[in-house]
Amino acid sequence: MGGDEFTVLLGNVQDKMELERIVQSIQQNLAHPFYVEDIEIIFSISIGISLFPSNASSAEQLLKQADSAMYQAKEAGKNNYQFYSLDLDHEYTHKLMIENG
Repeated sequence: MGGDEFTVLLGNVQDKMELERIVQSIQQNLAHPFYVEDIEIIFSISIGISLFPSNASSAEQLLKQADSAMYQAKEAGKNNYQFYSLDLDHEYTHKLMIENG
């Protein structure tokens, strides 16, 4: 992914609630400051989630949709996560068109 982006692939997740617990655990673990040579580093993370096969049938589609959901999460505020949905994707695309115009 990009310089400050990474991808996590999870298999055998039973349901959306389990996935939300995993995402919240990632957020909590990254909320603690990290120290590098006595310099405190604090992260805020935005997570985009796309599900196979309900959202996409290929890896390329999954990544694109997770990326779209991540940008939705960023717009919603720091330390947020967002599940991909077609409605949010259309709304985000419309917003981008207006901004670019």
